[in-house]
Amino acid sequence: MAWSVKFILEKNKWSPIDEYAHMDYIDKIEHGTLPKLSDPISDELFLHIKNNPNKIVGDTIKTREQLGFGNNSYQAKHPPLYYSLLAVPDLILKKMGIDIFQRLQSLRILSYLMFVLGMFICIPINKALQHLGYKIPMFLGTACTLFGLLICTHERYGLGNNLMSPLFINSTLLLIIKYYHIPTDKLLYSIIGLSCLSVFSALTNIFLMPILLVLVFSKFIRHVTIKNTVVSTFIVTFFIALFYTWKHFTIPNQAFEAYMHHILSIYIPAGAIGYQDFIQFLSNDAFQLSFINSTLDVSKAVFLLIATNIVASIFFLKSLVKNQIWLIITFLAFGYFLILTFFLNKYIATVTWVGFRHYLGFIPIIFLSCFGFTIPLYTKYFNKITE
Repeated sequence: MAWSVKFILEKNKWSPIDEYAHMDYIDKIEHGTLPKLSDPISDELFLHIKNNPNKIVGDTIKTREQLGFGNNSYQAKHPPLYYSLLAVPDLILKKMGIDIFQRLQSLRILSYLMFVLGMFICIPINKALQHLGYKIPMFLGTACTLFGLLICTHERYGLGNNLMSPLFINSTLLLIIKYYHIPTDKLLYSIIGLSCLSVFSALTNIFLMPILLVLVFSKFIRHVTIKNTVVSTFIVTFFIALFYTWKHFTIPNQAFEAYMHHILSIYIPAGAIGYQDFIQFLSNDAFQLSFINSTLDVSKAVFLLIATNIVASIFFLKSLVKNQIWLIITFLAFGYFLILTFFLNKYIATVTWVGFRHYLGFIPIIFLSCFGFTIPLYTKYFNKITE
């Protein structure tokens, strides 16, 4: 964490292009409006970019046109939750006369701390699994937290709503495990609400909804009542209506939107690279530990760990099915992650899916796909030694 905060504070330039739009979104929230994709960035932001060429990545600009899409609030495609939360401290700092770049650095730290808080939830998740009766080591949750702090993303210094994903996804997982222990309606409603909020923090969290839905439904079906069905339906309907309202009030200029998607589909077309190259780019983005050293890439070690985990899991399969079924579910979720990224890369254009920031909610699944084999080893050998 100290390394990461130091890394963030040492970055004295804007993160490439996206950060303009993230900061502009926050500014528009402060002015009581929801940005549209076609809206220009604020005058304060543009003038800062224009008058401080030492703070930007790329060529010096004199006009808005020279910014290209960077002149537009194209992060308006994301829901406003993350930006609304950061608007409060930004507005306070603005009232204190702090300039926009110094405010940006403070918001970067707050964003990173949101991610840190989300990762620390892995520790109570570990304890909750133990309460369900699973024999797993106490250090597993701490190790998962450390793993997440290491691989956050080498772009960690910039603003990004995806940094909130672990906070909502891991909180939801924690409540789901508690729901399996004591299935109360209160927990059920909290799980549904947090799941919906996760999508309102980053749209890519919708990719995790099938996993969460299967986990909840398999328990809910045995405790279904008219009341909890009606209330659950109401919660989901409320968030769908809220989502629709947000989309309705942020419809961009249609000509601009069509042009933007056309340009992006040319430069970032679906299936532009093979899946093997895609995985290589994604792993380099995830496992390049730039906050420690710009050349430190541990992706090969991670591939080795995943291969080891696959072989060991086959060896311990009978024991896992009997004693650690939750781990089998996690491995299946990792398989789903691989299938998901294959189809995203092959069929969905206009988004650079090789950015690991889109998958931060999958970190515990990726961790267990690397180190899950230690659990049957621990239960089979370490327990005998301690006994």
